[in-house]
Amino acid sequence: MPVIDLIYPTAEHTPTPSPSLRPQTPSNVTIEATDSASSSPEMRVIDLVYPTGHTPPKEPSPTPPPHEKRLRRHHATAPYSFDKVYQRALTQRFYVLQRTPCGTEDCPAESFEMTGSTGNIYTVHINREPSCDCPHALGGNQCKHVIFILAKVLQAPVELVYQDALLSSELRSIFEGAPSGLAAREEGGSGRKLRVIVRFAFVN
Repeated sequence: MPVIDLIYPTAEHTPTPSPSLRPQTPSNVTIEATDSASSSPEMRVIDLVYPTGHTPPKEPSPTPPPHEKRLRRHHATAPYSFDKVYQRALTQRFYVLQRTPCGTEDCPAESFEMTGSTGNIYTVHINREPSCDCPHALGGNQCKHVIFILAKVLQAPVELVYQDALLSSELRSIFEGAPSGLAAREEGGSGRKLRVIVRFAFVN
């Protein structure tokens, strides 16, 4: 703030200023009277403090978290080809050999090694874009192995089973609602991770 010091003699020697020379005091001026230690006893100091009108800058508002985008198109209803593969997943015999957590707390994911009646072993990944390394899935199709893991092992809602891609919130919901007996556990004190081998056989 700018400060103007006006120094006047004492009252008995103070001349009366003419109207044209009288200082004009703004309506928003704060007048503070102080005694200056360096002034003579016959002088008085008046400080006129003029506000500058400076406004402190506003703090920027926090940026909202980005909206998560689904990696594949969302299906409002099950695709036409889903029902046939879904029936195979529910009626054929499959075995889950190994289950391994491989995601994060915010975006969980797991991989499953499984086999069927043919004896071939396939790896299913349940993540934001579920996948399998079987020939049918590698051809760009929704395979029975992924559907089996989602529907029978993890017991996910059917509206999530036929999706080609899942959101992080949907993955958290699936794994939190999965049967607790399937969770991988860690051996206490040894620091060595144990993978729980789970075997299933689902038939009619």
